[in-house]
Amino acid sequence: MWRLELERDNLRTAVNWLLGTQDWNAATQMSWNLWIFWWIRGYHAEVRGWMNQVLEAGTHLSSSARARALGTSGAMALAQGDIANAEMCCEESRSLFKSVGDDLSAARNGLVLGLTGSAKGDSRKAGAWLEEAAEVFRKTTSHYWAALTVSALGMLPFRQGDFDRAETLLAEGHDLARKAGDRFSRYIALYNQSRLAQSRGNVVEAAGLFREGLVFSLEVGDRANTAYCLEGLAAVAVAQGEADRAARLLGGAHALFEMVGARVYTYRPDTSLREQTMAAVQDQLDEEAWETAWAEGKTMPLDDVVTLATSLVDGGEQVPATQSDPAAFPRIQSWYPHMA
Repeated sequence: MWRLELERDNLRTAVNWLLGTQDWNAATQMSWNLWIFWWIRGYHAEVRGWMNQVLEAGTHLSSSARARALGTSGAMALAQGDIANAEMCCEESRSLFKSVGDDLSAARNGLVLGLTGSAKGDSRKAGAWLEEAAEVFRKTTSHYWAALTVSALGMLPFRQGDFDRAETLLAEGHDLARKAGDRFSRYIALYNQSRLAQSRGNVVEAAGLFREGLVFSLEVGDRANTAYCLEGLAAVAVAQGEADRAARLLGGAHALFEMVGARVYTYRPDTSLREQTMAAVQDQLDEEAWETAWAEGKTMPLDDVVTLATSLVDGGEQVPATQSDPAAFPRIQSWYPHMA
């Protein structure tokens, strides 16, 4: 993933050149193949703009090119929280892929549609989409997409309080991610397993899983998931009576979210975790202490925020924020010149 980041400007130039020459097939193929990269790096609005250019070509598009444009746009819409457009785009994309016999690409749209259903709280619809997609992926060697789909499927029984069923599916998702040899699907699975452990009251297990997911997120350069893991570890900290540490972790997570510009990953089962953690912190700290710690977290170098988080688990062993990706995580101040 970090190699793609180093080539980011070249990739964007290439897509814009293809659009300029009206090579819709190549432009959509490149964008469709890279949508996980666009998603992780936060290029949601830009990529949707590209795909809108393609879709405006109308009758000049092949069915496959239109399907790719719609599917890519739908995934970016989901990342931005635009659930209605994500659903509309991916339903049409899925139908087009099915019409040309591309069941794997249709199943990728099924995953996104499952996530839209989950985001809307429609577990029945989400389950139908995800089960169908998982069945397709399980029959192939697409462990990567199978891992993402089964992990998402596991969160449906979690929301319904069926922790045993959730545990089975989440373990399968994590095993598939290991087989895929992929860190993105690994940290998605780890986050979900962390929340399950947390909900069962297994604080130590949750902390270890959040920590492992944090490391993978840093290696990939996924700012949004790094922030979610920091929030998870903030919840662990406040449960252990370390409200000041929790406040600084929440501040660091907030700075990352401001950078990304969207709270992506609708696989998160409990959007109230942040509010619950903040309320617990504010119960333990007076207003001045809370505001001071929060502000410190927002302006801390990310290396320091990560060390603060991981020392909950490993006693202070430093995990550098730039482990594998020298370009992905500049210090937080450099994203906000007024903080430097």
